[in-house]
Amino acid sequence: MAMVPWSKVERANERARFTGEQLVLFTTRKGAKVSDLQLWGRSNGITELAIPRDIREVDALPVLGTGKLDYVTMGGLAAA
Repeated sequence: MAMVPWSKVERANERARFTGEQLVLFTTRKGAKVSDLQLWGRSNGITELAIPRDIREVDALPVLGTGKLDYVTMGGLAAA
C-alpha cells in the first residue's frame, strides 16, 4: 500500500484553496465512499477541507520503476 504523508496532504490542500484545485483520492479499495471518509475525518478531528470529495477506484496505483508513486500519471487520471 502506498501512502502520502499527512504534511503533503495539508500543503496540497492549502494550495488548492487558492487555485480552485480539488483533492482526489485514488484507492484500490472496492466500494470506497466519500461519506465513509467524511465520517472517519470528523471522528479523528480532520478538517472538512482536508477530506477529498472525489474518490477514484483503480486496479493498482501507478508507480515508477523505483516503486515510488507516479504523480504525473495520477495527475493525468485526476484531470480525466
